[in-house]
Amino acid sequence: MTSRRWLIKLMKQAAERKNVTFESIRQGGSHEIFQLDGLMIPHPTS
Repeated sequence: MTSRRWLIKLMKQAAERKNVTFESIRQGGSHEIFQLDGLMIPHPTS
């Protein structure tokens, strides 16, 4: 299974190559919200 840290790093690098933003907006109890160039993406935490 891939690590969460590695996956986020990979997403940030890909976003930089495409000149879009990728950032963590907020962390909840069971999920984290990311924003990819204006698109909100929920990601469950384990």
